[in-house]
Amino acid sequence: MVSFTKKKLAILLLTASSLIISCSKDDSEQPGKTPNVDSLSVTSKKVAVGQYIVISPSVKDEDTDNSKLTYSWTGTDGFKSSEAEAKWRPTVTGNHTLTLNVSDGKTSGKKDILFNVVNPDFRLGIWANKYADIQLFESKAGKTVHPASNLLFQIYQGENTTTIDAYAFTNNLLSSASTLFTKTYASTYSQYVTDYNTNLNKLRTKYGTPKSNLIFYKTDSVRTVITTHPELIGDAIVAGDVKLTATWETTSSTVALTIYKSSTSGNLIFGASYIPLSTAPLTASFENKRESLLEGLTNSIKK
Repeated sequence: MVSFTKKKLAILLLTASSLIISCSKDDSEQPGKTPNVDSLSVTSKKVAVGQYIVISPSVKDEDTDNSKLTYSWTGTDGFKSSEAEAKWRPTVTGNHTLTLNVSDGKTSGKKDILFNVVNPDFRLGIWANKYADIQLFESKAGKTVHPASNLLFQIYQGENTTTIDAYAFTNNLLSSASTLFTKTYASTYSQYVTDYNTNLNKLRTKYGTPKSNLIFYKTDSVRTVITTHPELIGDAIVAGDVKLTATWETTSSTVALTIYKSSTSGNLIFGASYIPLSTAPLTASFENKRESLLEGLTNSIKK
């Protein structure tokens, strides 16, 4: 009787031990909950080549402290990163997908985000970019950005010239832009025409044949003099008797290169302006907006 009881007790203990081991094994092998990537936040999914983009994920994992999660970003353009936030600078146009994989060591979750990458309308910006974004793009590109009321501009100092690239904002959104050339020539005013033609050729290479390429004469007598003595056109521009203007239309912008002496301020205005095509086609209103933009920038820089 005693031996049977001992034998029975031994069997019960063995069975209980097996159940405990089995339960422990099952618990350790049971997978945890998958990390959930709720969202990927970015200012805009339409971005320009060269922009500096920061993509911030919102991740939840009920089994693991978020600080212990690992991140792996990949992009269809070859982009890779192991940081929590992706810092991406697209280099080619087209649709590009970035994928985030988040792992807690046992399971992983992922999420995609699709971007439309376009050529910039001006420098690193596209119309309706926010003021703060433009500052970020330019600073990450290694440029010093100078604020001036509703403008952001960069200054490039040459031997006898200063070039200013400026973004202009309306209600905190990029609404127009310009490049201003400030040159100082004591007497060789024909150099202004040379500089104008140099920039005309640069824009022609980028945008093709101008939609218009015009010389405006203040009077018929000025036209007669310049026709006879074309070498005097630089002097006529500085005197306010001649204005040169070339214009282009792109898929998103109206672009104009111009040089003339302002009748209101007396400044020599020499620059290129960029305005959204949707708001300023090549009409008289565009002419006014373009001249106002360049005049305003010239006055801002001179202050």
